[in-house]
Amino acid sequence: MNVDELILDSEVPASEKVRKLKVKAYAVPEWSKLEKEYNPNLHPVMNEKLYQDKPRKSGEAPEKAIRIKLGLQKLATKRMAEMIFGIPVKRVYSAKTDEEKKVAAIIEKILAKNRIDSVNLKRAKKLYSSCEILTIWYAKEETNSAYGEETSLKLRCKTYSPKDKDSIYVSVDEFEDVVALSVGYIRVEDEKNVEYLDTYTAQYHTRYRNDGSEWVEDISPEKISIGKIPGIYTYREEPIWEDTSDNTYEIEWSLSRAGNYLRKNQKPIFGIFSDKKITVGKEKTDDNEGRSVLRFGKDDKAEYIGWEQATDSLKYFNDTLYRQFFTQIQLPDLSFDNMKATPMSGEARIQMFIDAHLKVEDEKGDIIEFLDREVNVIKAFLVIMYPNYKKAIESLSVEHIITPYAIANGKEKVEELSTGAGGKAIVSRRTAVQNLGLATDVEQEMKELEKDDAVIINGIYNA
Repeated sequence: MNVDELILDSEVPASEKVRKLKVKAYAVPEWSKLEKEYNPNLHPVMNEKLYQDKPRKSGEAPEKAIRIKLGLQKLATKRMAEMIFGIPVKRVYSAKTDEEKKVAAIIEKILAKNRIDSVNLKRAKKLYSSCEILTIWYAKEETNSAYGEETSLKLRCKTYSPKDKDSIYVSVDEFEDVVALSVGYIRVEDEKNVEYLDTYTAQYHTRYRNDGSEWVEDISPEKISIGKIPGIYTYREEPIWEDTSDNTYEIEWSLSRAGNYLRKNQKPIFGIFSDKKITVGKEKTDDNEGRSVLRFGKDDKAEYIGWEQATDSLKYFNDTLYRQFFTQIQLPDLSFDNMKATPMSGEARIQMFIDAHLKVEDEKGDIIEFLDREVNVIKAFLVIMYPNYKKAIESLSVEHIITPYAIANGKEKVEELSTGAGGKAIVSRRTAVQNLGLATDVEQEMKELEKDDAVIINGIYNA
């Protein structure tokens, strides 16, 4: 029995359907374990059972132990998302006919209305921390012309991930093609948690509900008109910080222990070096009193004694682990302190990103595949929204280009290439306008440039 048959079979109880739909075709780490690494408040150094406060006399509150926490896993997640989507993804359309150009403009407006650049950053953070994401596209009935052509539907998208307490389930066939995507989530209704499970196939969408007693069918199977699953799923086998958490914990333990020693010993001690008995402690401390005087013998002395701690070995230990963290995840340490402490030329700063760019090359294949499938889902909706453009929609292809973030000077690159070409132009004007990215409509911009280049003779424009 395939998934569609299971959904439509009225003889099968809803609880049995949910049990069969709650399958994971891919091995993905559980968020309950990943969260303990991602959230610095859940690190071992914050666990009072592992690292206890110092007890005091009976009846007194214990002395709080110093606990230093580092959110390096969270930082790695943000850095990787910024490396891939810090420069927005560029879409190149193979539009040749006027209808294909109109379809390309519609797709761009749909993505812009859904703030896809911001969505991509958020999705990347969820993927690199929780290891899986699911984006569902859906249409709302609303007559509008927001996409340049009047339609009765408005497209929206929603992303689910374990980081948001959602549960994602994937069903595949014998060829490992995805045949169903299900997402479980909890909503609070009448002050109690109600569990839902939405299932999407290429043919149907259905929803099951459990208010604490048993599963029931909340939405009868409804036909999906686009003929494909309106969702896009991708996953990772490990978080972006990979196997660096133990090193992070070691830095936290080291800094916390050092903090406790420092707290205990940083108070200066007033030492008196004398063979005679000298009375102290009767000095008045009021600010209006004159200077306190202590009487010492000729060879006696008194001074404050500070704690001479061996910080070099501690600093070396922590700095080494910190550097290894960034080395292992192939991302640069772009903190202000690090950039300030290491004077570099512009070219040297560009070289800092070589390892990170290699990391992006490793990661972007799955991301581009995800984005390609997303555009195909949008095109499937467009066939319903704009049936007159069906042929153009199906023939139009879209290529996604991911540009890794880097500190680079475009002027230096252009000058270098221009010099290599003997000072001649290295790209056409149209290519320059397209790649600059300031003009949304390249063709219209070219017409405006041609008009600007025209020479006025007797009040008439002549090119």
